[in-house]
Amino acid sequence: MRNNGLLSKGAWYNYILIVCLFAGIPILNAQNHLPIIKANSTSVNVQDGPFFEREIWNLSPEIKPDVYYVQGVKDNRKVTFYTDIDSIAFNVKEGKYYDFIVLLNNKDSCYTRLSTEPFPKDNRWNRIDKYANIKSKPDTIPFLLQSDNRIYFTGKLNSSENLVFGFDTGATGITLFPSGLKKVNMKFDGNSQGTSFGGISHNEYSSQGNKLQIADLIWENLPVAYNENGIMDGLLGFRIFQDEIVEIDYDKKILVIHKSEFGIDGTYSKSNMIMRRGTMPYFKVILDTGEKEITDWVCLDTGSSGTINFDSEFTKRYDLETSLEIVGESNSRGLGPNTVKNHVAILPKIWVGNFEVTQIPVYLAQPNHNDFESFQLIGNDLLKKFNTIIDYRNNYIYFRPNSLMGKRFSYNRTDNNFASIKEGSAEIGRKAFEKYIGIYEMGNRSSINITVENGKLMGSMNNSKKLELIEKGKNLFEIEDIEIIVLFKEEVTGSIIGLTISQNGLENYGHKAKL
Repeated sequence: MRNNGLLSKGAWYNYILIVCLFAGIPILNAQNHLPIIKANSTSVNVQDGPFFEREIWNLSPEIKPDVYYVQGVKDNRKVTFYTDIDSIAFNVKEGKYYDFIVLLNNKDSCYTRLSTEPFPKDNRWNRIDKYANIKSKPDTIPFLLQSDNRIYFTGKLNSSENLVFGFDTGATGITLFPSGLKKVNMKFDGNSQGTSFGGISHNEYSSQGNKLQIADLIWENLPVAYNENGIMDGLLGFRIFQDEIVEIDYDKKILVIHKSEFGIDGTYSKSNMIMRRGTMPYFKVILDTGEKEITDWVCLDTGSSGTINFDSEFTKRYDLETSLEIVGESNSRGLGPNTVKNHVAILPKIWVGNFEVTQIPVYLAQPNHNDFESFQLIGNDLLKKFNTIIDYRNNYIYFRPNSLMGKRFSYNRTDNNFASIKEGSAEIGRKAFEKYIGIYEMGNRSSINITVENGKLMGSMNNSKKLELIEKGKNLFEIEDIEIIVLFKEEVTGSIIGLTISQNGLENYGHKAKL
């Protein structure tokens, strides 16, 4: 089975058995003369096309067959199962299945099937469709694109007050965070295992049978997880739009949910998509380091506020630390408790579909997290420059540049004196940050005091503990530990007259007091 809960165990066995009987698919038995491999451990690694998945499968002799679903097969794909002492490989095709036996500890036969049929649909994620008789009518959800580059829209859980949700294509279901929990009537009746940025596993509480409403869309029987590390009210993953076509229009700031295929004009560039582990949309890009071109798969992750993140294995494989210019450092974190340390480098060029983007800041994870799963992802600081169509039904992604293409990246080496980051000089840092120093009146008798200490820009609310503001772009900073975005307002004269603080999808402006 899949240890992340995406592939079935006993809960799906009866369903699969009935489907097999009615479809005329044979149930496995020892007389089928199936290929046999051996294992002394229940943990199995799988090379699924371009992706090597560590310990993603657990052998279960009590389930016959135990089905591993190979997602998004269009052409032939090689899939290899690696036990601790043996292996077996298949060149799989769409709509087929492949059976074999794993002999565990020389006594237990684990009847296993690789299937390229669609993964059994979880009907809990079906939504109420008030336009059920109008198949072609799409649904529209307005969203906000905040200064942290993420997509936010409002919704309700169990008839709560409005919650601010982030839309995360790299996530699976619904996750509620502390600020959202305060607004929702919800009972948690179980635990679940989540996986966040870098493949870090973490425990989450879970709740069943919940109602979600977004605009006019309603779901009535949804599972919800709770995680204490999020900064918004909640997070919505791709599962709420399973088997549909999701159009993200950053120009109009709307999501359009299509129930069926529609005409996509030739201005879009089409890419094949693989749903890695059945949950994460991957597509191919071409990277130009200035020395060579690299073609590889990356995850489309609207939940990431950055540009491109590469894990340490990817960075080492393509020698990116040497071939790219290193300009700074940063930290990255998902919903788990761990932080990934990065070097920030400048990638000269990337092709997304047929479109070229130049001078992109990228994040190279440092090799101090060897137990993490591999990851390489494109975040919304880059994705927002493309109106995007994600076809979950047919496994394609379409891209078209939009009006944000000419906007600076949040981490732009041509702005805000990158030398102060690269050289670590306190004097250079103070000169670059001097214009921000002052007291900013935020209303409700609160204020923020901005200072420079040892070349670092620091801020404190109402004389509380000082926190460092990390430079991300022109007049743009982040307090990374608590993920607050600070954007200073600059007049044409170069004077700073105010700042805007963004957190949890909400913004608050304060003007700079005269000294």
